[in-house]
Amino acid sequence: MGEFPTPVHLPAMARVFFLDDDPLTLQLMEEVCRQMGHIASSDVSPDRALERVVVEQPDLVIVDCRMFEMDGMEWIGRVKENPMSGFIPVVMLSAYADRTLRERALAAGAVEYLLKPIRFEELEALIERLAPSQPPTDLA
Repeated sequence: MGEFPTPVHLPAMARVFFLDDDPLTLQLMEEVCRQMGHIASSDVSPDRALERVVVEQPDLVIVDCRMFEMDGMEWIGRVKENPMSGFIPVVMLSAYADRTLRERALAAGAVEYLLKPIRFEELEALIERLAPSQPPTDLA
């Protein structure tokens, strides 16, 4: 009788969506997330991001507090009121260490309020804590 092959333990992946009106910030966040072994997507448009979050169903969304088109608090509120996205954890990312902003973000439905610049270790810990990891879908 032959031996069973040793199981291969592939790293689990989370699907993370980023919303920020700064394309360079998005590019950096996506790249770091991918280097951690996760699937990352993003958008600069809050309206388009609302649609994409419903369609893509990410495990975690990280949104900037202040954007030109729509305030991050309003965006979170719109995500949370939609039954197709209301269950997705949303984290507010801000350059402002303002207690009132933090309280507003949490009241709007954010599960965390983090300050920019976010450290890579902090991002990784956040994803591991809040996003249920998915097994890799493409093994080829």
